Amino acid sequence: MTGFRISPAHRPFLTALLSALFCICSATKEAGRFFEAGDYRKAGELCVEALRADSTDVDSWILLGRTLAAMDSADRSMAVLQSAWKRNPENRKIAAELASLSMRIAIRAESRKDTAALRSACMETLRWQPFHIPAVEKLAALDEEQGKLTAAAAWNEKLIRQAPDPGPWVSRQNQLESRIRLARDEYEKGKDLQEKQDYLNAESRFEAALQIFREWPECAYALYWTRGMRLYRDGKNKSLKASIESFRKASIAKPGVSDPHYWTGKARERLDPNGFGPILDAYRTFVRLEPEGPRFEEISGRLRELSEKKKKWDAFWGAGLKP
Repeated sequence: MTGFRISPAHRPFLTALLSALFCICSATKEAGRFFEAGDYRKAGELCVEALRADSTDVDSWILLGRTLAAMDSADRSMAVLQSAWKRNPENRKIAAELASLSMRIAIRAESRKDTAALRSACMETLRWQPFHIPAVEKLAALDEEQGKLTAAAAWNEKLIRQAPDPGPWVSRQNQLESRIRLARDEYEKGKDLQEKQDYLNAESRFEAALQIFREWPECAYALYWTRGMRLYRDGKNKSLKASIESFRKASIAKPGVSDPHYWTGKARERLDPNGFGPILDAYRTFVRLEPEGPRFEEISGRLRELSEKKKKWDAFWGAGLKP
């Protein structure tokens, strides 16, 4: 068998290549030593030197990212690691490092009680590591704390399905599902009372449901609509003003629903028959959201009447103001 031989013409090139590789490895190892010693500035410089020689050196990218993170430059660290990932999208080490960095950002956000940043960082963690147990745990706890019980139960279910030991989350899931059932039971009782126009007791049921399950638009809408109707029926000026506010909150809970605007217009007419602007605004919103049916015909006619009355009113007062 003929032995492998290097052509004399290739020796200078190979020597230079091996020398460059040695320098890269040496710079990365040296950077690691400075990193361990806490000299992050020098470690970063050596990482940059290594990457200038070989931009595909994953270890140098990762060490540079860690160095920047240690210097409290989380944004720059994230940018560096994402740049490395773009060059090596299949490299699991880089994705794991990005997940780890995102989780550290999440923990800092949690210590500041910045729930928006905490959620964002946890979701970013899951972008790089789709099942990251601490990130999923934090999202489940955050949703539960914010009253988003259905979302919290979904995260818990993910832990039960995918975690090596689902035991710790089974009891948590049972508790969440029990709270959801209790809230739904209160809501259904409230709906029955609402149908009977027992608005005061229906309100109490909806409030009880929302104390358990705070982020529930359907129940929030039912509460504010019911309260609005109770106050509208009372008919006093103070109650009419409060009913308008309740109908406004109902329209926020369910933006595409026409009914709160119908009753807002009615309440405004009772409160101030000559307050044309707000009344017309409420009725115009209603007919836009409910463009057919008996109530559409009723309010379309009322809009015409009020618009004509407003013209006469404006003409009268406008003439009266002329010198």
